[in-house]
Amino acid sequence: KQWYQRRVRASRDISSQRNAKSETDKQIAAYWHINRLFASFIDRSLDDIDYTIGDKLFLESLLDMEIREPPPGKGVLYNDKGQSFENVLSYGNEWLLFTWDVMLVVMLDYSTQHFTFAVLLAWFINEVILRKFSEWRCQKNVGDKALIDERFLL
Repeated sequence: KQWYQRRVRASRDISSQRNAKSETDKQIAAYWHINRLFASFIDRSLDDIDYTIGDKLFLESLLDMEIREPPPGKGVLYNDKGQSFENVLSYGNEWLLFTWDVMLVVMLDYSTQHFTFAVLLAWFINEVILRKFSEWRCQKNVGDKALIDERFLL
C-alpha cells in the first residue's frame, strides 16, 4: 500500500511539473507574439493598422483630453513629455498618499516637538528614501513582467 501511495504521489508531482512547464511555455509564446505585434506595429508593416504621431494642442494638454477627431482609419499617438507614465503609477492613490503624508508629519511632529523640522524630515523621507525605493521596485517589476533585463531600463 505504501508503494502505491508513493507512486501516486510521484505521478502527481510529475504532472504538476508538466503543467507548470506548459504554462511557462504558453506565457513565453504569448510574450513572443505580443512583441512581434508591437514590433510590426512600430515598423508600420501592418496594413490594417496605421497611425500618426503628433503633439497635443494647448487646450488638449490643459484639459487633459482629446478634442480633435482622429483621421479616419488612423490612430493618433501623442509625443510624451516623460510624465504620463509616472502619473499612472499613483493614479487613484491620491487619498492614500495624502493620508500617509499627514500621518507621517503628525507622528514626526509629536516625536520631535518641532513642526518645521517634522515637515522637512517628512519631505526628506517621502522624496528621497521612498521615491528611490519605489523607482527601484517599479523598475524591478517592469523587468520581471516584460522579461527585460533590468540593466536596459532607464
